[in-house]
Amino acid sequence: NYSAEDLALVQRDIGRLTRYTADMGGPMELIEMALRIPPWEPMRSLSREDLRRMKLDTETEEPRPAVTIAATPISATSAFNSGMRGVALSEPAWTLADHSGVTTLMRRHALTIEGDEIGSFDVLVACGLGDTYRVTYVERRKLADVARVEPVASVSVRTGRTTVSLPVVSSARRGSNGELETLASGDVPIAVIDAFAGNGPHSMMVTTRSSDTTTAVRLGNTGVRRNLTQLAAACQKAGGVRAELRIDKPEQRAASPGEKTGGVAIRQ
Repeated sequence: NYSAEDLALVQRDIGRLTRYTADMGGPMELIEMALRIPPWEPMRSLSREDLRRMKLDTETEEPRPAVTIAATPISATSAFNSGMRGVALSEPAWTLADHSGVTTLMRRHALTIEGDEIGSFDVLVACGLGDTYRVTYVERRKLADVARVEPVASVSVRTGRTTVSLPVVSSARRGSNGELETLASGDVPIAVIDAFAGNGPHSMMVTTRSSDTTTAVRLGNTGVRRNLTQLAAACQKAGGVRAELRIDKPEQRAASPGEKTGGVAIRQ
C-alpha cells in the first residue's frame, strides 16, 4: 500500500540509518534490529547484554542506565524479546477462503512486540446479520513463562476513525507447549469494512490488551477490494446467515463422531 515516492523516502532513511550506525561503530545486527520493528511500534530498549554483545559498551565498572534506540521506549516483558521461535511469514494480502462451505475473507499476520515475533493471528470477515459483517480474531501466542498465563482481556479493530471492540470468547493455554490461544468475535458495520476496502491505501489497526502487555499491528487493505465483492455476493445468497468461528475449549478437544477437528471450526 505504498507509492513509489513513499518507498524512495524509506530507502533514503534506511541509507541514513546505515551511515549513522557505521559512523558510530555499530554492527549490522543493530541495523537489522532497528529495521525489524514495524513503523507503528516504538523502538525497543537495548539491554546491557545487547550493548556488550554488539561491542557498543566494553565498560566493566559501575553499570549505567541502558540506552535506547528511540526517543520514547515502552515497557514490555523482557522475556518476549528472547527465546521466541519465529512464526511463518505473514500472508502478503487478504484472501478469500472457503471454510466448511462458508466464504470468508481472511488475513494472517505475525504478532509482534517491539519487532520480535511472539506468535501469529488471523482476522476473518464472514457474513453477519443485518448491515454487519462478523469479524473474528484468532491468535496463537507463545508464552515466555508457562507457569504465568496472562489471558488476553480485550481485542479491538480500528479503521479510519472507527474503533470496534471484539468480545473475547476464550483465551487459554492449549497443550503442553505453552501456547496461548485466543478467540474474539463481534459484529462490524458493513460501512466500516467498505471504507477499509475503498480506493487507495487504507489500514486496519488490530490491538490486544492483557494485564501487562499491549500489542498493536497495522494491516493494509491489499486484496480486500477485489475479494469483498465476492464475499458480499455470498452473504446475499446466504440470506443473512451468520457464520461464527470458534476455538474448542480444552475439555472439548475430543471430537464427536463426524465432527471436523483442528482447533478452529465454523458454525452456521
